[in-house]
Amino acid sequence: MQSAPKREPSFAEQVGGWTQDGLREIRTLALLLSESLYHSTLGLRKPKTLLPGATALQMMRLGSGALPIVLMLSALIGFTLAMQSGFQLQKYGALIFLADGVGMSMVMEIGPVMTAVILAGRSGSAITAEIATMVVQEEVAALRSMAINPVHYLVLPRFWALSVTQPLLTVASCLAGILSGLAVGVLFFQLSPSNFMDELQQAIPMRYVWQGVIKSVTFAWLIVFISVSKGLNVRGGADAVGRATTACVVNCIFAIILADAVYSFIFYM
Repeated sequence: MQSAPKREPSFAEQVGGWTQDGLREIRTLALLLSESLYHSTLGLRKPKTLLPGATALQMMRLGSGALPIVLMLSALIGFTLAMQSGFQLQKYGALIFLADGVGMSMVMEIGPVMTAVILAGRSGSAITAEIATMVVQEEVAALRSMAINPVHYLVLPRFWALSVTQPLLTVASCLAGILSGLAVGVLFFQLSPSNFMDELQQAIPMRYVWQGVIKSVTFAWLIVFISVSKGLNVRGGADAVGRATTACVVNCIFAIILADAVYSFIFYM
C-alpha cells in the first residue's frame, strides 16, 4: 500500500510556524536574560560553578582578540566618510563641519553598530559553535547530570566578558574613526587640528557618548543571548552545528539593526 504524498504547508501555516518559532526564541532569550541578571546581582552570594579565570579568558578570546580588526575597519570608515564629506563641504566653505559629521556619525551610529556587527560575526559565531558542539557531544547533558547549572558554567562568563569589552571596543572604534577623520582634514583639506578638536567638543555633548555606550551594552547582550540560545537548542549532528552558527550570525545582525532603529526613535524623538 502506497503512503499518501506529503502535503505542502500553506502560506498561512508557514506564517504560523514562523510566529511560533519567533515567540519561542523570544521566550528563551527572556529567560536567559533574567537568569543572567539575577545571578549577576541578587544571586552573587550564592555559590556558582565557575571556573577560576573563566571570565578573564572569555574577555581575551571574545573581546580583546577583536581589537585589531575593529580599529582597522573603523579607521577605514572614518577615512572614507571624511573624504566624501570633505569634498562636499568644501564647495560651500563649511569644512569646519567635517568634525561634526565624522564625530557624530562615529559616536552615535557607526562605532556601536560596526563593532557589534564585527563581534556578531567573530565572537557570536564562536560562542554558538562551541556550545552547539558541547550539546551534540552531550557535554551539556553531563553538566546537568552533575548538578551544574549550564547558565553558570557557559553563559555568565561570556555575558560578563562581552558586557565589559564591547563598550570598550566601541570607544576604541569611535576614537579610530575620529582620528582618521582628523588626519584627512589636516592632510587633504588643511584644517587646523585645534579647530577640528574644538568643533568636535561642541558637536558631541556627553549625552551622545552615553547613548553610544547604552547601545553597545544592548548589542552585547543581544549577541550573547542569541548565540547561547542557538547553541543550546541545536539538534542533530555536525551539520546542525553549521546551521546554528549561520542562523546565529544572521539573527544577531538583524537584532542589532532593529535595536539601533528603536534606539534612534527613542533618542531623537
